[in-house]
Amino acid sequence: MIMSDASIPKEGDVGAGEANDTAERETVRVIRSEEIFAGERIVLIQHAGEQYRLLITRNDRLILQK
Repeated sequence: MIMSDASIPKEGDVGAGEANDTAERETVRVIRSEEIFAGERIVLIQHAGEQYRLLITRNDRLILQK
């Protein structure tokens, strides 16, 4: 999952059922979509023996397809 800076949990933010584990939150990597796409509109992602397509729509949204 790609997370924006705004969606990264901040210290003290705990939702229902979430553990308050600061060490776990510190391991979340933020990767900019520009780095993933490198000027393209579609990338293929291999995961657990399956291939997925991540694409940027005309409305500048991301869609992940199996």
